[in-house]
Amino acid sequence: MLTKILKWLIYLGLIVGLFIGGEAAYLFGKAQVAQMLLHQSWQQTLDDGAEHKPWSWADTYPVAKLINHRTQDSWIVLSGMNGRTMAFGPGWKQDSATPNQFGNTVIAAHNDSHFSQLQTSQIGDQLSLQSANGVEFDYKITHIDVVHQSDISWFQIEQDMRLTLITCYPFQSNQRNTEQRYIVQAIAM
Repeated sequence: MLTKILKWLIYLGLIVGLFIGGEAAYLFGKAQVAQMLLHQSWQQTLDDGAEHKPWSWADTYPVAKLINHRTQDSWIVLSGMNGRTMAFGPGWKQDSATPNQFGNTVIAAHNDSHFSQLQTSQIGDQLSLQSANGVEFDYKITHIDVVHQSDISWFQIEQDMRLTLITCYPFQSNQRNTEQRYIVQAIAM
């Protein structure tokens, strides 16, 4: 009797393990395919200058490519700064300056994925932002700060070409919906 119960518990454990492992593999695969589709739609945008959704039901499209030269990270930046968009990549705040245009271009991403390396940013680091017309501008990081989420002074319209990157703070926190934001600002060179 005990052997039979033990056997069923082992089977149950295997089934649960397969379910959990299968779900993790599914999510990983989905994320990899999404990145491939984002790069494909970005290339189409560069080729013809039109907006291309990465998949037919997407409510966003690529607007820029951001490159951190020191860490060798690069990201396809999507239109819109909301949870659905930022699940797949950094999002551009649509009421900020268009990428590589005069003013303050604001881009945000999650600190546990796309902008996890932002915590290693240093004053003087070089970033590049390629806009949808293929033009690439270089930026130099001039300011790094931690602010309360209600502080919107970093969003002011500026009299230069500025790039503001935002993510939640602190990094590697188990807490969701933190009230602090990590701000990195860079000026066009």
